[in-house]
Order: sequence, then structure tokens, then C-alpha cells
Amino acid sequence: MGLFGDDNDSQAQEQISQDARIAFDRGYQVYVAYIPDEVPKKYRQVHTSWGATEAISRIEREGWLLNHMLESMYGNGVRVLTCTFRRQE
Repeated sequence: MGLFGDDNDSQAQEQISQDARIAFDRGYQVYVAYIPDEVPKKYRQVHTSWGATEAISRIEREGWLLNHMLESMYGNGVRVLTCTFRRQE
């Protein structure tokens, strides 16, 4: 799983676009993406998650609409956003 915002960002972003496109072309009605995101050092501080913003935007450009998001925390300073998308018709 590539972490958005690191050195492999463009590769991970392109992969998620390609996966969303494949799921849409196969006729799936639901697409689930796990989007890793670093936790800011000052977690209680308001911040923008640019990696997640870009990933969600890319998926929506492939014909999906964000339906639900759940955040999971990992002890190594990474959180994973589990995002459920529904097909836009």
C-alpha cells in the first residue's frame, strides 16, 4: 500500500485511478478504497489531508461518488481511510 504524500505518491495515485476505472468498467455498483494517510504531529490541530483529497477526487473522476468514510488508526503514525463509493449514473 503506497502512502499518499511520500515519494511514491504519483504511482499510488495513478494506481488508485486505474483500479477505480477497472471496477467501473466491470460494472460494479460499489467500490471500496483503503487510503493511507499520515497523522499530523499535532493531531488536534486542524489540517488538510492533501493525499486523501487527491485520491478521492481521482476516484470520483472515474464515475464514483463517495458514500461513506471510516478512519482506522495504526500505531506507526498512519491512519487508513476506508472509503466506500457508489456508482454515479
